[in-house]
Amino acid sequence: MKILNKATLLLVILNLLGVNPCAAQDGYEIFNEWDNSFAWIRKDGKVGLLDSAKQVLIEPTINGEIVVINEDAILVVHNKKKGVYNHKGQEVLPPIYTKIEIRKEHIKYTREDENGEKKQGLCRLDGSKILSRDYCSVKEMRGNILAVSDDCKHSILIDRTTEKQLSPDTFMYIKYESHNRYAVSKDKVSYGIINIELEKVIPFEYQMLSAIWYNSRTIDSIFLAKKNNKYGLINTKNEVIIDFAYDRIGYGDGLFSCRKDGKWGLISIDNEILIDPIYDKLIVPYRPPMNYFVVSKDGKYGAVTRDNEIVLALKYDHLCLSDNGLFSAKKGDKWAIIDENGKNLTDFIFDTGDCYNDLFRVKLEGTTYYMNADLKCIQFCPDQAVLERYGLK
Repeated sequence: MKILNKATLLLVILNLLGVNPCAAQDGYEIFNEWDNSFAWIRKDGKVGLLDSAKQVLIEPTINGEIVVINEDAILVVHNKKKGVYNHKGQEVLPPIYTKIEIRKEHIKYTREDENGEKKQGLCRLDGSKILSRDYCSVKEMRGNILAVSDDCKHSILIDRTTEKQLSPDTFMYIKYESHNRYAVSKDKVSYGIINIELEKVIPFEYQMLSAIWYNSRTIDSIFLAKKNNKYGLINTKNEVIIDFAYDRIGYGDGLFSCRKDGKWGLISIDNEILIDPIYDKLIVPYRPPMNYFVVSKDGKYGAVTRDNEIVLALKYDHLCLSDNGLFSAKKGDKWAIIDENGKNLTDFIFDTGDCYNDLFRVKLEGTTYYMNADLKCIQFCPDQAVLERYGLK
């Protein structure tokens, strides 16, 4: 016979009597706890917060929610407006803001003024102002630079500390691109690149400028540019790397997909056309190695090398290449996993067959799960009997 200790016995008796053991003497109810650090309380439909000693940190007066952001700041949402408390339970910003962004050492806030117009500003974690006034827009740049605007259209660059204007220019477009460089435009017609020292790197002579992304990073010193309604690539010396001859250029690192007259091909960083624009689609792998490229023509998919040698015949209704080197192929309504030789590693049994990094996300008999290159389920697995029925793990 199991013997209950006194604490457990007390809980059993309270439950039998219909008493909520989480209810406190002050009339509030503890409804959530986090790592013995905080406890959320509720009273009359309002929420509050207790500290680790179960002392009231924020009274249960919040008509919304309370979110502990970090060791310094607690976000409160009251009547759909946001505010900030510190971990001593002191109000840093009252809940009057439409948006609060809590950074490591400061807070960016957005509010509406008496005329209903947007205002943004910066303050420290204790609520003291960083900027002497609010603006229609405040955009944080790298270093100590801010782009501020009074009309949300025309921005100037200022020093965060002194609020001194750093450049005589007024910009209608400012966007951080890569490696402390910004794409800017004074009129949203002609674009250039400036660096963090506000030096002009690329003159204002392009219809657009953007960093090239590949494998979750930007490629240093190369920019996608548009000129005379055609796309090309340039470097930070404003030298043309890939001619302005294309309707579109895709992402890549050394190799780039390019579209011309509605068809896609492949071009190298040396401006060498490797695959003429003959395909309806050409997909560059998002991560290296770039050994194979999925292509399509007339509604059928296959795979080729960088020299346009056929690896998989264009006979599939869809195809995707996983980071693990295998393919997910579709025929009719079903998908299968195949290798680079076209050998079926599974039958066409799946209802979906997405490539997800080095995994496959497949659906089998109503269950969507993740499978690795060994065809083994690793997450959200269906019943083992279902897997065994199809020879899977």
